[in-house]
Amino acid sequence: MWTITKKSLDAIRKQVINEFPKGKLDRINLFLENLTFNHDSNSNGIQRGQQFLFPELASKPVYSSGECEWTSEIEKSFPVILSDYNSCLYQGNLREPYLAEDEPDYSAYLENKKLAPPNKRWEAIFICRDGVYNKINKRICTNTLKLISKAVIGNGDIMFSILKKKTEIVPHYGLNNLHLTCHVGIVVNNLSFLKVHNKKYTWSVGKCLVFDDTFYHSAANNSNNDRIIFLFDFWHPDLQTTEIRILKRILPLIEGLQRRPFVL
Repeated sequence: MWTITKKSLDAIRKQVINEFPKGKLDRINLFLENLTFNHDSNSNGIQRGQQFLFPELASKPVYSSGECEWTSEIEKSFPVILSDYNSCLYQGNLREPYLAEDEPDYSAYLENKKLAPPNKRWEAIFICRDGVYNKINKRICTNTLKLISKAVIGNGDIMFSILKKKTEIVPHYGLNNLHLTCHVGIVVNNLSFLKVHNKKYTWSVGKCLVFDDTFYHSAANNSNNDRIIFLFDFWHPDLQTTEIRILKRILPLIEGLQRRPFVL
């Protein structure tokens, strides 16, 4: 869970208040106060953020297509995504493990003990990771990035996610609720599923599945083939444009404080 000191709170407020309209700061101020004074700011009943939960955002595990107007355009233009995926395979940077080598062995956390843990079996072709773009794959996937731009892309991941056969991504919570996640099926089957808050969802080729990863979730590929989806994170639609601008400024400061306490 992220925390900051009262001294850091005052310093961040001073920077933000000098630059942004006061009327746009109510939820930002509450967010900062939660990090300073409320030790439960990363939990809201069944919802939990490993870092924090931003206040007063809609809280639901899965969103219908009608709640995100841009999903219909993405689905209609799915051949663009498929073409860029194939181009990445032949021209881009190679697929790589999603999890770091020093991640723990997740075998003990598997829901289905007949499946393998995700270590080295969950791979990705990254266009963007944690807000940092892969220059080669970004150039190859220009059309896909243009297609998803109406979703207001956040500081998270954009990637082709590959889950090898007989593998499970163990249940976990996401980092925070500032983003929602969209999956678009590329190579999928009825033996693979995403489980969010104890309900299972299957992917369909070319269709969008939008969910909030701060609800307990997992994924499994019970088939004998790779499961491949296109995944991207986008700013929560309840966030105001000004709030996003402020968050882009202050989140790196707050993240730095988690590594270097009491320094701003």
